[in-house]
Amino acid sequence: WSCGDGNNSTLSNPLHTYTVSGTYLVCLTISDSALQCSSTYCDTVVVGGNINCNTSYWFISDAVISNQIHFFGSGNLNNTGVVSSWFWEFGDSTTATVQNPNHQFANSGYYYVCLTITTTTGCATSYCNYIYVSGGTSNCNASFYAYQNGTGVNFVNQSTGGTQYFWDFGDGNSSTQANPIHYYANSGFYISCLTISDSWQNCTASYCDSVVVQNLNGCNASFTYSVDTSGYGYLFTDASTSSSNIVSYSWSFGDGTGSNLQNPDHTYMQPGFYLVCLNITGNNGCTSSVCDNLFVTGLNPCTPLFYYYTDSSGNGNDSTYVVIANNCNYNAIIWNFGDSTTVTTNGNNMGWISHMYADSGWYKLCITVIMGTDTLTNCDSIYVPLRMAATGINNLENLKPTLTVTPNPISSNATISFKLKQQTRVRIEMYNITGNQVKLIADEKHESGAYSYNLNINELKQGIYILRLVTDSGAKTVKVNISK
Repeated sequence: WSCGDGNNSTLSNPLHTYTVSGTYLVCLTISDSALQCSSTYCDTVVVGGNINCNTSYWFISDAVISNQIHFFGSGNLNNTGVVSSWFWEFGDSTTATVQNPNHQFANSGYYYVCLTITTTTGCATSYCNYIYVSGGTSNCNASFYAYQNGTGVNFVNQSTGGTQYFWDFGDGNSSTQANPIHYYANSGFYISCLTISDSWQNCTASYCDSVVVQNLNGCNASFTYSVDTSGYGYLFTDASTSSSNIVSYSWSFGDGTGSNLQNPDHTYMQPGFYLVCLNITGNNGCTSSVCDNLFVTGLNPCTPLFYYYTDSSGNGNDSTYVVIANNCNYNAIIWNFGDSTTVTTNGNNMGWISHMYADSGWYKLCITVIMGTDTLTNCDSIYVPLRMAATGINNLENLKPTLTVTPNPISSNATISFKLKQQTRVRIEMYNITGNQVKLIADEKHESGAYSYNLNINELKQGIYILRLVTDSGAKTVKVNISK
């Protein structure tokens, strides 16, 4: 975690106390060294007002009843007792006094909904936001991404199921265009929200994300870095631009340490993912920040890091392609494919190779590179799926699994049943109606045959879900209705 004020944490669910009210960009980076993957998510946290207790809420549309919204209230009490009262104002002259009310609006439209809580020690706080009620149900999926282009920010709509759009840019301005361009007056962090609706599909959905706007006041933070042969030592080089002299630099290296130098060097103690941030200030008062996710391997930077993919286009190829991502000036590359096949190539001529595996399954792939007197090796497990060219498109369709869930609708627990017609890797996933994975039921290898899994729904809310079974030969989905 990068808390946005120079402090960090490696706890799963940290509690952090800010010393000054304000707006902070908080980032969470997760990683898995076995899967060699990482992901970062950032959002704006506003600290201010009554810092002793805070409240917020989220909501979903009912899957069946038109105009009915399910609200869910929450509170961060910071040792101020317990919530003694919940007071909702739905923006249509009606109220409620329970934590999680269901409210049916008379008409579609925008409503300013407020939640106020009071604790047993007398701490009181409110949270308000606009919601859009379309007169529909929750079959829409809102999504977007944004990028800065000069002084404007382009918002790219990636929603499905919506024909009407309402954008809240987080600075008091809005738009009803599908893909608007917005010009912010000041640099900074903004929470932008998109609400979509479709009267034909009878649905509505909202999505919010943080937007970083830079260089509107003459500053633009930027940096590059290089790594030494140990894989732990990094030299960070400032590449910022400013219309005035830059008078201060503030670096956060993501491991609890930082620097005020323009071009610092830093040695990490452990491999892993680190969020490195640079904040600059110009003598005209302009400020700018930039962050980058750094993967410290603890390896020589020329150790071959690779990725792979299999051509499954059905054109008779089915080869697995292995590509070195950080190709250096190698003298030779030795490819050990893990199936008793080894190939040596000239390192200066190619940083990739293709190989045809005889069977699907897991293989240990090792790449050794020779650079002068140095020999560097990296190994990883790869999975080769079923060969489409060997099976044939029609036969592959016949090999797809069967999938049933009984009972459906589900009021307590259920049984997932499926049949496999050949050895395959099996992954069973469950998604909510907004497309987010809520449950991973299985991820393992099976022989051909019939299998069943118990589906426990104790932690799931009532509603519609999608159960997805993924194998080498394809995927099957079933709509699941949980009705508690």
